Amino acid sequence: MSEDIVLLDRQADVLRVTLNRPASYNAINPVLRDRLAGIFDAAEGDGVRAILLSGAGRGFCAGLDLGGFGVVAGTEQAGPVQRSWAVQRTIAALVQEIRQAVRKDASVAVIPSVARPSGGAWYEGSDLAALAEAAGLIEACFYEAGAARVKADLFDVKRRLRGKGRLRGIVRPSFPDLDTKSEFLAAMRALGEGGVSEVAFYNWGHIRDANLNWIAEGLAAMESAA
Repeated sequence: MSEDIVLLDRQADVLRVTLNRPASYNAINPVLRDRLAGIFDAAEGDGVRAILLSGAGRGFCAGLDLGGFGVVAGTEQAGPVQRSWAVQRTIAALVQEIRQAVRKDASVAVIPSVARPSGGAWYEGSDLAALAEAAGLIEACFYEAGAARVKADLFDVKRRLRGKGRLRGIVRPSFPDLDTKSEFLAAMRALGEGGVSEVAFYNWGHIRDANLNWIAEGLAAMESAA
């Protein structure tokens, strides 16, 4: 197998792009980021109509390479906070390039973290406001074991978004999160009260039928609370 950090395979007008850092679960470092940006730019003027993005090895992409993203050029003498912000701006710039490359009638959403809480995504190097401004849409995973914690996470996410972009929620109406109907409905009302009007449901195919039956009532509760 080639040692190139990205593998390319073009068939007619379809370009398959494979991230090739399997030992790091294809986590994004500066070299990979710049390579992807160059590929997307070149594809736009080369007759490519679709790009299929995948990852080598066991996983698609672990996200930002926290251990090896390096220092952005020009910030070598800056302090740690300034260097961190420069890295986050670089990641947001890649998202913006993807947004510009995607057709205008399609949405590009960023899931900043799958950890608890989503508002703490900055621990992982994500600037929520910059990502929202670049993509236009943030999907926040409210994977919390109770409505009160969902409400607190929503408050923190909105505070960090600073009014940028749209916010969509992802919830899990089952164990280990909202595993009772009352907590699920309370969480949906909290999201509605907090201005969230769009919600997706995680692990749809693995949720019990009884829990699936809560969803219609939950969506109604969210809408009425708005």
